[in-house]
Amino acid sequence: MEGLGGGGFTYRGTGFAVPMTIETVHEKLLEVWVAFSDGHEDRLDFGGIDLPIREGHNVALLMSGRSIWAVRNLSTGMTNTFVSVEQLSGPQPRFNRYGLILTIVVISFATTAVGNAVWNLLGLGATSVAQNWWDISTGLGIVVGPLIFLPYHSRRKRAWALRSAEATAVVSKALEDLAQAARASAKS
Repeated sequence: MEGLGGGGFTYRGTGFAVPMTIETVHEKLLEVWVAFSDGHEDRLDFGGIDLPIREGHNVALLMSGRSIWAVRNLSTGMTNTFVSVEQLSGPQPRFNRYGLILTIVVISFATTAVGNAVWNLLGLGATSVAQNWWDISTGLGIVVGPLIFLPYHSRRKRAWALRSAEATAVVSKALEDLAQAARASAKS
């Protein structure tokens, strides 16, 4: 507990008082020791996260190296997960407006170059159609660019959704397998 402020003064019946601020900080320490199959024991650090675990509870841990992915309290059935879907399947693809703009510019430039080459080969380089080709190719880029780019972006989002569903299923299955193995070892 910590107190800050307070005080003040009075003089001939007048004065002021400064309010005091009281602050309380609670800190919970959780120390979990794990006995590994090779016989050594190690203390696990949960980084200040409050886990609903008491002494005597059986827990199953899903770990990757020294990193704890999830904890299932077999005594209460509660599960705490410490990894997000993004950590397992990568970040969710965001819409890339610069990619769309670049696609439009590339298509516009390519159709301008091809169109100018065609008009020059046909000897129509100075006609009104050739002079308006820049407007035509820009319009083609604006129409065709999104038709090419948006399906690509949609495929990326669908692929991420599949990866994240698979990652979630793998974690859930691993936790269930851990729980079954722990229950089986407790019976024997």
